[in-house]
Amino acid sequence: MPVAQSRGHAGKALLIAGVSVLLLLVVTWLVAQAANRGDVDIKLGDDRFDAGRVEGMAESIDEGDGLPFLFPDLVNEGRDLFVQHEGDDPDVGWSAFGAFDPDRPECRVEIDREEQVLVNACDRDVSYPPDGTGLRFYPTRVEDGRLIVDINEITTSTASG
Repeated sequence: MPVAQSRGHAGKALLIAGVSVLLLLVVTWLVAQAANRGDVDIKLGDDRFDAGRVEGMAESIDEGDGLPFLFPDLVNEGRDLFVQHEGDDPDVGWSAFGAFDPDRPECRVEIDREEQVLVNACDRDVSYPPDGTGLRFYPTRVEDGRLIVDINEITTSTASG
């Protein structure tokens, strides 16, 4: 038994494709308009880094000869971070600083446990004290017993405090 040829499918497919392209253009135009007005706020991650419970970290830093904690590569951009605590009260005395040379960000800063200093991996003759003096600092605060670091705001300070 012969099968009847169907007609009109090409026209329907062309109509659907045309409407889809038109819809895509309208959506693209709307997004562009919103972006130009400044109404779109793109956030690809959290501005805050929760480093952990302050009591345990303070105790570990104290037991580790006062050397800071290293948090490697927080945002997959090679942005390593040191967290340091000074003093007896775990709720105060925190600082966070970059594990990189402030003048040459491609040069990592590493812990030299034997010498009890932080050293520049590009030039081992350049060192920094364990409190991070000379490195770039990030704002910190303690919330509900946890250390919060604002990883998107590097302060202009290169001194601890």
